[in-house]
Order: sequence, then structure tokens, then C-alpha cells
Amino acid sequence: IGNSPLVDPQDRQYIPDFIFLAMAQLEPCYVTPLDRIGTYKSRKVGFKGMCCKHCKGEPGFGRYFPETLRSLSQTTTTQTIVKHVAYKCRKCPKEVRDSVRALKDYQEAKDHLAKECQRSRFDERPKYGSRKVFFQRLWHRLHGGQMVEDEDGEGDEGTMEKRKALSPREDNQRDMGDSGSLEDSSLEKKHNCSSPGRQRAVSYEDSDGENVPPFTRP
Repeated sequence: IGNSPLVDPQDRQYIPDFIFLAMAQLEPCYVTPLDRIGTYKSRKVGFKGMCCKHCKGEPGFGRYFPETLRSLSQTTTTQTIVKHVAYKCRKCPKEVRDSVRALKDYQEAKDHLAKECQRSRFDERPKYGSRKVFFQRLWHRLHGGQMVEDEDGEGDEGTMEKRKALSPREDNQRDMGDSGSLEDSSLEKKHNCSSPGRQRAVSYEDSDGENVPPFTRP
């Protein structure tokens, strides 16, 4: 990910890899008069946002100025960023574009397998609440000590400090309850599609194997 000012390697556990890698291709920028078009026409000049670190973006392309934590964490925002990095930016290194695409395909394949097994699609993804933690951290890095929003859209200045005080496992359990846990990081996971109460092995190898695209979790 290079020296990304917005994401940290420790954030990787909270979000699918293809989103993590795409977000790592952004850097801070500020609203200019030319940026005040479309959905950003109400933004004040100097408002802090993000732009592609490879092409620097241009008005309406590769520049993002979400006004709140909630709008930053919306699926439509991340989809737009992923599409820019993986398909639209011609200055983004080919290996990065290819990796984002491969990781996205890999995640979709895991989701499809989970659906066929009639299991929750989140069993193969970061658990509930992890996405929220990721974007809270990104928002905090982008806007410093400014107030962040909770689930109801209300600000909570203590949110980030409370999150920092918790370990990743404790933090996730807070969102899920006592039964919550972070995604198993072992190299072999077992699932059952055919026999209730039992599990069918679906293994994938580490970065030296052939079945995992680059940048996947160890």
C-alpha cells in the first residue's frame, strides 16, 4: 500500500481486501472552486477530502468530498472509488489495478460459495461492525479530532478514543455481543454444504500458493 496517509496495515482486518487496497490509493486533498459541481456544489472551498494519488483527479473524476462519516462509509462511495482505481485511472500502476480486480473477484467467489452453502455471507467477510470501525479510523485521520458520527448520525467525540482503547477482538465483540469474534485468520477454513452439522473443507493457501490472489489476508 506504500506510505498511505489514510489507511494503516492494521485496518486490513476490518474490510475486504479489494476495498482496503483501493482506499490505500487515495491521499488527502481540498475542495477548489472547480470542484464545486454536482453533489459537491455546496462544499466550501478548502473542505478536506480525498483524491487518487496517481492522477490527482479532476472535478467529477477521482476526487471525493464526503461531508459526513455516514456518506464516506456508504457502499456507493466505496464502489465509485474501487471503479476508479481498478478500471478508470490510467496512471494507476497496472499491478495495482489488476490486484484490485482479482481481489474483488475472489471476494465475490467467496460470497457466492457462502450463498450456495446457505450460510451468512458475512461468515467469509469481516464481521458486523468492522466496516464502521474502518471508516471511523479513516475519517479521524482525514479530519483530525473533529467529531465523528455514531450509527444514528449523532456526533461522539469519545468514539475514536474508546475504539483505540479496545483490541480488535474486543472492539468487534462490542459490535456483535459476547458471541462475536473476528474473522478466523487460519490458512485453512472448513465449510459444509452437504451435511447439516458437519463441515466440508474449503482450503486456500498462503501467498506462496496458487489459489489466492496477491494482497489477500495471511
